[in-house]
Amino acid sequence: MNVFGTPIREYLPSLALAVLAVIYLITGYGYSLDARAIPVGIAWVVLALVSLVLISRTKTAFGLALNQWLNAGEDRAAAAAHADRPLAKELMAGAWVILAVVMMFVIGIFYTVPAYVFLSLAIRGRRPWWLCAVVAAGAMAMIWLMFDVILQLELYPGLLFES
Repeated sequence: MNVFGTPIREYLPSLALAVLAVIYLITGYGYSLDARAIPVGIAWVVLALVSLVLISRTKTAFGLALNQWLNAGEDRAAAAAHADRPLAKELMAGAWVILAVVMMFVIGIFYTVPAYVFLSLAIRGRRPWWLCAVVAAGAMAMIWLMFDVILQLELYPGLLFES
């Protein structure tokens, strides 16, 4: 079955991510004003990006134009050859995003970002462990510098570290 010329299965990963973002958004509004600033902001950005992805998947004139604009540097011949992306690959990509959201919820933003960077570089990027550790440590230092030192904004601590 198609919706706007696109098989429904191509919308499913994005729709699942949208549902998780809405849950994250609802949960975020239950926190104090300072604690919810980042999680709520992230959830709104995710919803906006998911909307763009959903529209760009349609075979409408606007959807095709949006897809071309969002992927301006894409090799059209290569994209046509891989037009029917395997669902397993799309689900795996979505699983990485879900992993990040779950990690943020459980261990907080400060620890999630370096852990996620390390895991994605090591597993998906197949980079050397030492490089993954250096880049993850750099990400953690930048988060600390930006949010703690410069902005003096409390990041969501996660369920494990909430007091």
